Amino acid sequence: DHQPSGVPVLGIENIGRAVFEPGNKIFVTREKALELAAFEVTTGDIVISRSGTVGEICAVPSGLGTALISTNLMRVSLNTGVIVPAFFVHMFQGGGGVKSQVKALCKGSSREFLNQFILESLAFPVCGLAEQRENLLKLSGLAGGQLRNATVMVPGTTLAWSFFEFKTAGATPYRLRIPDPGAPAVG
Repeated sequence: DHQPSGVPVLGIENIGRAVFEPGNKIFVTREKALELAAFEVTTGDIVISRSGTVGEICAVPSGLGTALISTNLMRVSLNTGVIVPAFFVHMFQGGGGVKSQVKALCKGSSREFLNQFILESLAFPVCGLAEQRENLLKLSGLAGGQLRNATVMVPGTTLAWSFFEFKTAGATPYRLRIPDPGAPAVG
């Protein structure tokens, strides 16, 4: 059912380093897209690779229009009243030990594979929306700075938090705020 043009089907190649990579190899007709409506993604949805490069992630950008996901991807639709999609991507990619949880939970078979059960078993504390946005603003202004990755244990839990500290020339270091361990976990 693949076509040279039509409704794009997103694949692993559309996930860069936590950013959406435009361009598509696979397209289907509008009629086929209607049949596959359960696999449609919209702006702000998160797509995660479930096989091959397990755990690669990005948010679906605005302006994409109707698009579907391939069987190698999973879609996560977030409650944006609780978590900002870009912050979720950051946390999943490296900010909260989430990716290491994914890697650990996907082991045990001949090939790593992320499924709904594993995805639903992930948990990490989340700071408030204002702090999420502040962290994202700081991150966006620190391109080209020096990055240091560190890990700390979240008191009272078995969670290990990875966090990033940035330092740009002539600026004081900025450490992403670690959410309050007493805050409710998302997952």
